Amino acid sequence: MLSLRHILSLSLPLLIATSAPADESLKKVAAAIDGYRFEFPCRDPMPENPKPGADGISARMTNDPATNDKFTDVRKFGGDPAKRYKVTVRVRGVVEPMMYKDGQQEGERFYIGGTPNNATYNIYQLSVSSPSSHFFFNRDDKVGHRIFTIDYTASLEIDGGATLAFHGDGQNGHMITNFSKLVVPGIPPAPQPYNGQFIQLDVVDVAEMKKPERPQPPTRPLDAPSAPKFTRLDGKPGAVPPVNTDGDYVIGPDYLPAPETKVVPGVPQGKVQQFQIDSKDCKLFNPGIAREVFGIVDPKNPKTLIVETHPVDYKRTVTVYVPAQYSAGTAAPFIVTHDGPGMGKPDMNLARILDNLIAQKRVPAMVAIMISSGGGDAQGHERGREYDTMSGLYAEFIENEVLPLVEKNYSVKLTKDPEGRATMGNSSGGSAALAMAWYHPDLYHRVLTFSGTYVNQQWPFNPETPDGAWGFHNKLIPESPVKPLRIWMAVGDRDLLNPNVMRDNMHDWVEANHRMAKVLKAKGYHYQYVYCLNAGHGIGPARPQILPQALEWLWQGYAAK
Repeated sequence: MLSLRHILSLSLPLLIATSAPADESLKKVAAAIDGYRFEFPCRDPMPENPKPGADGISARMTNDPATNDKFTDVRKFGGDPAKRYKVTVRVRGVVEPMMYKDGQQEGERFYIGGTPNNATYNIYQLSVSSPSSHFFFNRDDKVGHRIFTIDYTASLEIDGGATLAFHGDGQNGHMITNFSKLVVPGIPPAPQPYNGQFIQLDVVDVAEMKKPERPQPPTRPLDAPSAPKFTRLDGKPGAVPPVNTDGDYVIGPDYLPAPETKVVPGVPQGKVQQFQIDSKDCKLFNPGIAREVFGIVDPKNPKTLIVETHPVDYKRTVTVYVPAQYSAGTAAPFIVTHDGPGMGKPDMNLARILDNLIAQKRVPAMVAIMISSGGGDAQGHERGREYDTMSGLYAEFIENEVLPLVEKNYSVKLTKDPEGRATMGNSSGGSAALAMAWYHPDLYHRVLTFSGTYVNQQWPFNPETPDGAWGFHNKLIPESPVKPLRIWMAVGDRDLLNPNVMRDNMHDWVEANHRMAKVLKAKGYHYQYVYCLNAGHGIGPARPQILPQALEWLWQGYAAK
C-alpha cells in the first residue's frame, strides 16, 4: 500500500507572504479542487436574534434515509497519470465540531484516514482514489452545540488522473445554525454571514513529485498459516498432479509447456470461426455501462465504491471451436470460456490443446465457445457488471442469447445435460465461471478457474451478497447444501493483493483461493487446487504446462447420455 504524506501549516499569513507564486499551468491540474465548496444551508431564514446553540433543519433534508442530508460530488483530478502532485489547499469555513477515530490528526482540525466517531454532527470528507486516501476537515476533541470558523492550509499528494469524491453528510437532517453570525473574510457571502455551514477549498500551490513505483504483490509461502496442506510435486518442469485425484498440489517454480499445446502432425484439427453480437440486438446487458474515472470508496459502506457510469453500445466477439470429430445432429458437450479473443484474432491455444486431447480420447469431443466481455474492467464497466455480479444473470444471457446463435451459425447441437457443460475463466472470468454453475447447476456442473476473483469486486452493492464473490467461501458454500459441481482452480504465489482503492480485507487473491479450497474440501466437493510457485496473476508460464491436465481432470466421469 502506498504511503501518503500530509503537511499542515497553521501560520497561514507567513506562508502566503513567503511562498513563491504558484505555477499557473500546474494549478490547472488541481482545478477540480480549487474553489470547491461543501455547503449545508439552513432551510429556514436566519432570524434577527438567533438563540445561542440553536438547532436548525438542513435544506438538504429529504424523506429518503439513504439520501437524507448528504451529497457526493465526483470529479477527476488533472495531470499526468505517471506523476504525483503535492497540492496545497487553504481550508476556510464555518463548521460545527466532529470527532474522528482510527486515523491521523494533523494540526487542530485536519484528520487523515479513519472514520467518523459520532452519528450526529456534520461530516466534510475528501476521498482520493490514488494513492488511496481520505481526509476530514472539521476535527475537534469533542462535539457540542457550537460553531466556529476555520482557516488553515494542508498539503495533499494526489496522482494525476485520480478520482476525487467530495462527500458531505449531515447525518440526521439537523445542524447547528450560524447563531453567532460568523463571517469568513473574503469568502462569499461575506461581509454577510452564511445561513448555515460550509467549507471552501482553495488551491494555494501545486508542485510535481516523483511518483513511487507501485509495489508488487508479495510472494506468499506455500506453508503460510492460511494455506491448505499441499502435496508438493517433484518440482521438475512439466510436472502436473494426477488427473484422477482431488486435493491441493504445488507446481513450479520452473515450467515447461505441455506437449498437447503444440500442433501434432496427423491429429485432426477442429475448425475455429467467429461472429459478433451487437448489444443493441440483446435483451440483457443492453445498453452496456462504462465509466470515465475509477470509483471512490463509499464513506458509508467500505464494501463498495461510488462510481459514476454512463450507457454504452458495444459489440461482443464469440469465437467457436468445433472439433473435427463432431457428428452432425448429435448433442455435443461444450465448454464456455470468458474473456475470449477479439474479432480477427482467434486464440488457437485452446483449440490446439483440445485437438490433441480429443484425439487421445482424454476428453470428449467438445465444442469450445470463447466469449469476449462487453468491455472495460472492474466496478462501473460492462465486464465488471457481467463477471463480478453475484447472480445467474450472465449464465442466462449466454443460455438465451449466445448459445442459440452458435447452434444456428455453425449447424451444431449443444447438449442440455449440465454434466456435459463446463465453464472456464481467468480472474473475474473465473469467478463468473463459478457463478454460472453455482446459480445455475441446472446448466453447468464443471468449473475451471485461473486466479479466480473470489474477492469483493461486485458492483453495484447487493445487500443479499454484501461480500461479492468473497461470499462464496465466506458464506454461500459453507452454508448451502452441496451442489453437483466439479471445480478445478489454480493461483500464483505472487497473485494480486489489494490492487485498487478498496481496503476491506477481501481483496487478497491468494487468500481467497486458499479459502475456496478449504471450504470445498470441508463440504466434500470434487475439487483440485494447484498452487503455482513463481507465478503472478493468471499464473503466467504455469498455464501452458497445467491446462491440458486441468481439462482432463475437469472432464473425469463424463459419459454422454
